Amino acid sequence: MSNFGIALNSPIGKITHIRLCPIGNTHGLHLVIQGINGPVTLLFLPTVQINQKTPIKHYEFIGFITPTEVGSIAIVGGENEPLENIETKVVDAVEWL
Repeated sequence: MSNFGIALNSPIGKITHIRLCPIGNTHGLHLVIQGINGPVTLLFLPTVQINQKTPIKHYEFIGFITPTEVGSIAIVGGENEPLENIETKVVDAVEWL
């Protein structure tokens, strides 16, 4: 994660997958963590700036992209996953290097 410019200063949950992924003309750091009801995808996007939280819905997956001090983070999971709790934990834990 540090090679991508991210450090975590507190636990965010069990990480089950991590990979650098192409997103359009940039790259994102793709993590999957174990949520309460199933897997939750986190996509760290340091070059994607947004002004407000933007909802995402794709078939049975829901979530949002949330702005951060550097770029944004997409958080996506199943319909019954408490994603706002994960958002708080992740945003508080991430340190952009």
